[in-house]
Amino acid sequence: MATIISKKRRCPGCGEKLDARWELCPYCGFGADQGAPPQQQQSGPPRTQALDLGNNRDPYGGNNNNYCHDDETTWFDWSLLERHADVHRFVSVQCARRTLRTTAHECRRLTLSQLIQRSEKSWHGVKLDAPDWGDSSHSIAFSAELREDGVIVHLIFNAHWEPLEFELPQGSGDRVLQWRRWIDTARPSPEDIVPWQDAPRVPSAPYRAGARSIAVLYAGTGPTAGGDGSASVRRS
Repeated sequence: MATIISKKRRCPGCGEKLDARWELCPYCGFGADQGAPPQQQQSGPPRTQALDLGNNRDPYGGNNNNYCHDDETTWFDWSLLERHADVHRFVSVQCARRTLRTTAHECRRLTLSQLIQRSEKSWHGVKLDAPDWGDSSHSIAFSAELREDGVIVHLIFNAHWEPLEFELPQGSGDRVLQWRRWIDTARPSPEDIVPWQDAPRVPSAPYRAGARSIAVLYAGTGPTAGGDGSASVRRS
């Protein structure tokens, strides 16, 4: 049997080894056939509010402390709202969901680690209850029950450069969870996020998550889950 040997090359952006067939680097997203990126693009992640998105320059001029500055380094360019209306809408819908939540948990003063430790949760991969914690893993999924909100949320993180299909929890006993899609960053705006109450149902079959995307699904634990709505995820 003949063995096919795929030649390797290095990404001009991050220097990682790439398969010769790849058009994009799976580590940094840089085009494999592009030249070396400009030096100013290697200085770190951009700052969202004041970054000049038109030419990718650093508006701070090397000064990252803008306290008491009243000049172009701190002024907000409101034209960016129109230019990036999809980003503005995405964040606005997220904020609207926050106003629907209860505030009881904010009085408990729990750390994030404590909150995760005490919650009803379960970790998954593309298969249920089979998370891949290996160094080469590019995907993970997470289910958690928000009892006070009466929902179970299922988060899918696909950092792979190709779409992946993830199994969805089906509930327990005769109570079948009816999943709805709140967020899917692989979909174009305005389908990437919808108002919580308007989230469309998704089939119970494996959910297809696009390359380098995040999806947030939820299912009610009330009557919509079937019976008395006591469906839950297993504790890990």
